[in-house]
Amino acid sequence: MNPNVKGKRIAAVILDSIFQGFLTLLFYIIALISGINLDFDSIYEFLIYISIIPAVTLFLYYTLIPYFLKGSTFGKLLLSIRVVSFDFQKASFLQLLIRNVRFFLAILTSVIPYVLYFAFQTSFVLFLGIFGSFLNFGAQLTIFIMILSNDEERGFHDMIANTYVVDRSFDIAKANQVNALERQTMNWAIFEDDANPTNNGIPNQQDEDDIEILRKD
Repeated sequence: MNPNVKGKRIAAVILDSIFQGFLTLLFYIIALISGINLDFDSIYEFLIYISIIPAVTLFLYYTLIPYFLKGSTFGKLLLSIRVVSFDFQKASFLQLLIRNVRFFLAILTSVIPYVLYFAFQTSFVLFLGIFGSFLNFGAQLTIFIMILSNDEERGFHDMIANTYVVDRSFDIAKANQVNALERQTMNWAIFEDDANPTNNGIPNQQDEDDIEILRKD
């Protein structure tokens, strides 16, 4: 039950990618500067050190920041949209974490492979890194297609987290109070009381009732 925000979501994705990219770059610079003063036994220890950066920035940007900005990343905030729970209330921290698919992909395809190499000297780190890139692209493409193709404008990350993306000005309480004429213009909405209509309060005219016709003499 949310108005069309597809265009805003697409624009927000672009803005968020830029903002999160700058945040990641900043963390890399800090890591490289601080890494000069750290003693690493091998290049792989250093790679493990920096491999956690994408996961950290994805967690900060797509989970922690929206939690404190009432469901908005910086991109969503600029475009006045936000993530809400299934009942259109503030999304919980757990919901924001669950819908952060890229964070879990970063853990799976970046952090874990380097940790496994360091622990067991496995040799498939590069393969998993490449596989992770394709997996991330596939996940983002799937989400993009789902948002554009279904009426609720929800990707699979919204479905597993029970969330929606709505305009920041959207108020479910006010939306439920609109009159019948206003509802006709809100074709994106499904009202609970419309699902089971009743005839309460509607006068019932029986077929046998007399009809008085006023004629002008």
